[in-house]
Amino acid sequence: MTTTSSPGTFYGRGFAEFYDRYGTGWTRDFAPLLAQWLSGRPGAEERLVLDLACGTGVSAQILLRAGWDVIGLDISAGMLANAAHRLAQDVETGRVVLQQAEMTTFVLDRQVRACVALEGALNHLLSEEALEQCFARVAAVLPVGGTFVFDLYEPHHFRGWHNIGVTDEPDAVIVKRGVWDEERGIGMLRFSGLFDDGSGPIRVDQTVTSRAYGADVLNALLSKAGLDPEPYPAEVPACACGRSRSGSCRTVYAATKAA
Repeated sequence: MTTTSSPGTFYGRGFAEFYDRYGTGWTRDFAPLLAQWLSGRPGAEERLVLDLACGTGVSAQILLRAGWDVIGLDISAGMLANAAHRLAQDVETGRVVLQQAEMTTFVLDRQVRACVALEGALNHLLSEEALEQCFARVAAVLPVGGTFVFDLYEPHHFRGWHNIGVTDEPDAVIVKRGVWDEERGIGMLRFSGLFDDGSGPIRVDQTVTSRAYGADVLNALLSKAGLDPEPYPAEVPACACGRSRSGSCRTVYAATKAA
């Protein structure tokens, strides 16, 4: 879930393991609902989906179980290694292909019926130019009528970064320190500590940088790329961070490739 726009978010093995345990709860709840909704879309008999910034393969695994074949793309070798382990059988049978590439420059050798990008992956793109490049690449691999779905964290979520927190468990001690710039809509969150993945302690030392975007900006950039925005009508679970009880934490966007 990374881009050259944010060098500090190239996730290594330690953070990939930590993220897989603590950072994928919302995706585990949302992806089955998303898979069901995608399966009811026109043209869904062509069941190939691009999982953009696929991370450790949690969403890909759920899409596979729902009958979709998956191309999983991420810039992080650590994330992809975790995904390859999780999806080993499906990689062997050819139902999933994992590819290391950036969200703004990736190229596929085939079209896909749908593209998804979950867990605020696109928040890691720190400029409108980078978002525009990403949307153009997505449009290039979708056929007319193909579907793009992604979620983005809202400022209310990022305000929780302006804090210091600790994950203290028998096999993990991680300190989280962050800052959120309300005026610029950009925040940084640093994770540092030790995490035991079962093979022994792993050092976690990772800085994540994200930016919030308004709906007007997103919809304009989608339209410019030839993707028609539309409301996402299906159920959206509450954000796993817990801040959604006091405000909107994330928004799910949908778009269709225009003729």
